[in-house]
Amino acid sequence: MKIVAGYIAYYGLQDWWFSEFSEEEREYMTKRYMSHGGETRVLTTGSIGFTNQIATSFLNALANWFRSPSDKSIFRRVHNKIDVLGRTQPVYGPGYYQGRHLSTYPFDVEELIRVGEVDKAERLLLNLVDATEEESRKYNYGVATWYYERLAILYLKQKDYGKEVEILERFARQKHAPGVKPPKLLKRLEKAKVLTEKDK
Repeated sequence: MKIVAGYIAYYGLQDWWFSEFSEEEREYMTKRYMSHGGETRVLTTGSIGFTNQIATSFLNALANWFRSPSDKSIFRRVHNKIDVLGRTQPVYGPGYYQGRHLSTYPFDVEELIRVGEVDKAERLLLNLVDATEEESRKYNYGVATWYYERLAILYLKQKDYGKEVEILERFARQKHAPGVKPPKLLKRLEKAKVLTEKDK
């Protein structure tokens, strides 16, 4: 029987780990992965005492180590597992949509846009905007800007300046987290309003 420890064992992902990846891939992933504390190899070795991170969020963080074109196959397989767990072991609450935290969805959005399913991408983004606002109200974080910005870009490309203004005004009404993005989106709102006036 194959044995593994670390985060893979902590989250009960052993069967997936051994069946989904070759020995060479597992070695590569283990070497590449680093925890937030800077320790190496905690992916598959050592004992994890406690973390409040759920499995899908852990896998989302893991996937982000494999974003390069040469790692595309690994990234997709990790992301597929996120999708499976969201359906088979859903988590509900502020910030979650269809069993997964909103932070696990950007790849899904980009894939829908890439294959031309723009209407589906828009609907998904609107649900994720609802999720970030619910999370912000519950925990007083400030909303995540990416979902509003992606919708604004989508509407701009469609030359639907009214909808672009609408989503940016919705963003403007929310509590904002610190950082450079909120001021940029608020500036974008002013530009979008100008375009709307010109379009009338």
